[in-house]
Amino acid sequence: MTSFLLSHCLHHLGMFQVETICSVRRETPCYRTLGHTVHLQLTTSTSGYALNLDHNDQRIFRFRKSQVTFLKDSVKDRWQFSPENGTLRIGPAERNDSGLYKAESFDQSTGKSIGGSTVQLTIEAPVDKPVLTQHCSDWIRAVNCSSNGDSPQYIWSLNGRPLSEADADLRADNQTLRLSRNVTGELTCSVSNHVSSNKNSVLLHPCHDTQTVATTHRTDSVTNTTTPSRSVADVIIVDVEEHWWIYYVIIPVSLGLLISLAVTICVCRKKKTHRTVNGTNMWSSNQTEDN
Repeated sequence: MTSFLLSHCLHHLGMFQVETICSVRRETPCYRTLGHTVHLQLTTSTSGYALNLDHNDQRIFRFRKSQVTFLKDSVKDRWQFSPENGTLRIGPAERNDSGLYKAESFDQSTGKSIGGSTVQLTIEAPVDKPVLTQHCSDWIRAVNCSSNGDSPQYIWSLNGRPLSEADADLRADNQTLRLSRNVTGELTCSVSNHVSSNKNSVLLHPCHDTQTVATTHRTDSVTNTTTPSRSVADVIIVDVEEHWWIYYVIIPVSLGLLISLAVTICVCRKKKTHRTVNGTNMWSSNQTEDN
């Protein structure tokens, strides 16, 4: 079991250790981060050769006699081709740079095709810090994990142990799970795509009542293919579960005191009014007798 989890983690981490250069000579898809620089290896040598490059079946540039001609105005400011190493530099990468690239080489003297190769390039926005939202109702606690970014994949763990469908009721996209309301411990949501990863944790307490709580507790490790980084931030948790006594003790007692005070004031005013009326009637009776 330990070796299985170790190999699974190494495979998961390896997904982000992508080569810095995408090559059309390899059949595997290439993923790069939105806004970063992409290096696309079109050929290993341009000496004595001409080169055409198509993007999604549209001719994008050609190379003839050491001269590069871009056929699309929108890429001229962001694309650069280096004949010395046959590499195309794209930066900053945009979403519309995604697609199928086909490079074909020709003998410069005869014009005969030497061959071509393709590569699928996908530009993705990195995932950001997940936001955990929990809702307690009846005997069920529903927890949702959401993150911005392209094609996010979600993995849950409780106290460091991965959760599966056997442990919790997971939705089809793994973004929402349902647990018993009495489950406690550190719940972690890990989110990733082909170019980045991130995670967030929240400490679960037993549910006391129906409630919805948005939590950003602790964030560990933010990974990017080109600029890996690591940060740890502690954010205050707003958890109404810990303050249930405010709703069940303080508020009812306060309302009772206010009602009692209002009743007492009304009674006192009524007695005062009654005494005043009686005094006036007695004074009027005395005046009548004197006359």
